Amino acid sequence: MGILERISTIMKANINDLLDRAENPEIMLEQYIRDLESGVNEAREELVNAMADEKRLAARLEERKRQVREWEEKAEQAVRLGKDEAARSALRAARAYQDEVQTTTAAWETQKEKVAELQEQYEQIEKKLATIKGERDALLAKYKATRAQEKITTTKVSASKAKEALKGIERMKERMEQEAAKAAAREELAAMSTAVLEAEKSQEDIEIEARLAELKAKIAAEGK
Repeated sequence: MGILERISTIMKANINDLLDRAENPEIMLEQYIRDLESGVNEAREELVNAMADEKRLAARLEERKRQVREWEEKAEQAVRLGKDEAARSALRAARAYQDEVQTTTAAWETQKEKVAELQEQYEQIEKKLATIKGERDALLAKYKATRAQEKITTTKVSASKAKEALKGIERMKERMEQEAAKAAAREELAAMSTAVLEAEKSQEDIEIEARLAELKAKIAAEGK
């Protein structure tokens, strides 16, 4: 990845989005700052090299212009001395250097644009680094406050669930106690029914025995 593309990627990064997506925003923030610092250093080095290339091209351009002037002066001197062939050679040399002036000018202008672009990118990334460093504590404080609020909310939800669970347990306890009471009542009713039946049977037996005694007495009386 070239320096311009790398700087562009860093500059487009949204620190808040990065922190929101990070598992550990504190580590993510420090890594982001290190990336910015690395980008600043790389941009500075690239800018220095680009400026050096611009100066070299500027110096070459001035040298070629000087050579054009020098050969044109030689051509003029040759003409003054009546040396047409020497004048032609000097003009050819001046023409060749003039061609180099045009080529070097184009290269120099292109390099100037690159230097200007790198200078702008360098200043932007320096400003962003300073801003992020200045906001580091505030960003981390905001993140920690958000996490603390999330924990409070989670605790409230957990407490609410626990409360509902306790209510459910109490309802089940009441239901089980009610079922136990019903079972006891059924047993009591069953016992009462058995006692009544036994009592009725005993009374019936007494009545039958009494009737049997009456019949025996009657038969005995008839035999006399």
